[in-house]
Amino acid sequence: MLYAYSNTDQTVAINGILTFANNGVNTCNCVSHAAGTGSVALQGTGYYLITVNADAANTTATAGNITLQLYTNGVAYAGAEATQTSESTTDIAHLSFTTLVRVLPNCCVITNNNPLILTVVNTGIAATVSNAAITVVKVK
Repeated sequence: MLYAYSNTDQTVAINGILTFANNGVNTCNCVSHAAGTGSVALQGTGYYLITVNADAANTTATAGNITLQLYTNGVAYAGAEATQTSESTTDIAHLSFTTLVRVLPNCCVITNNNPLILTVVNTGIAATVSNAAITVVKVK
């Protein structure tokens, strides 16, 4: 299990990766994260429950959607995203999603799946993100 978080503000550009400054809990050799980075590596075959949450406000004077999207090995993971409209820099949106990810074993037919690298990407407008956290639990 991994719980990584950032409790300070970070400005995340469009298509920028959310970073997690601290590792609160890390009890599994199958999940790794270097504090201060945005990449989480799933290194063991199986199913993982991923939960992401954060507070965000847009950094511009123009209203728009702030969207956090889970990526696996650089590809958007379908259904693992959260979107909120932010009208101004003082309009704070709470973004949260939960999903299951399967890590397949490596073999001559399946390559580049293990380790599986997770990132959380801001695919919406530029935003100031605070209280960001990711929890990864191996369920099977």
